[in-house]
Amino acid sequence: VHMPAHIYARTGDYSQAADSNAKAADVDRQYLKATGTMGSLYSLMYYGHNLHFLAYAATQDGRQSEANQAAADLIVLARPALKEMPMIEFALVTPLFVDLQFQNWSAIAKSPEPSAETPTTRALWRFFRGMALASQGKAGPAQVERQAFQELAAKAPKDLPYSGTGFSTSGEILTVAGFALDARVASVQGNHKAAIESWEKAVKAQDQLAYDEPPAWFYSLRESLGAEYFRAGQMAEAEKIFREDLEKHPRSPRSLIGLMECLKAQGKNVDADWVARQFKNAWKGTTAPKVSSL
Repeated sequence: VHMPAHIYARTGDYSQAADSNAKAADVDRQYLKATGTMGSLYSLMYYGHNLHFLAYAATQDGRQSEANQAAADLIVLARPALKEMPMIEFALVTPLFVDLQFQNWSAIAKSPEPSAETPTTRALWRFFRGMALASQGKAGPAQVERQAFQELAAKAPKDLPYSGTGFSTSGEILTVAGFALDARVASVQGNHKAAIESWEKAVKAQDQLAYDEPPAWFYSLRESLGAEYFRAGQMAEAEKIFREDLEKHPRSPRSLIGLMECLKAQGKNVDADWVARQFKNAWKGTTAPKVSSL
């Protein structure tokens, strides 16, 4: 029931990937109820994987409420097991990644501060807050969050497994986050050159993460790099990056809409119309993502 989701995700059919994981999660719930084994290694590793993958695929597909519910269910499952299984800490930031992708800034602002017992997650909470503030044009408060992130990241463990397979570490994830936040802050300050340089570093750091599915870093930072070129008015460069991302992530809706917008800006209307049709087929959400905030 579950395994086809991996093929669907790799070929860009996020709708089918989400559906496969939703069905797999339902099968797991039936099994766990029948056996009374909720909280077991099986429920954490297999049911948890289905929920995590569902949150990712639904986010890619634009199905916000379904992604939110899967992320919330994952938290309920993972939080009680943290002391016995520290490597499951990576799951705690899933709702924040979902909110970031759907540009739900108010939800990020209202999210509670994680416990000091989860220092990596606590540092990332500052990252998400900084990203949300910068995306709203609030440069000063974003810089405050950036400073807090840097201080907490410096104290956080560097070798804690922090992904579904555990092959990516907390230090690697915090490195990606640091470059991304640097880029977002530079962007809101109008320094597109510095922002592009930091996004490029973030992309390189993300590329060095171990392969994982869902990916250890929840979304492709090439979306953000392409969007920065777009904000800087460098449309040809933006087009190149969005096309590059679509080679790595076929039919990714956010890169499709980014590609569509930069094609329009270059007067390539026939190509833009073709991409618009692809986006319409790929995106199941009611509101299209804003390229300016990718």
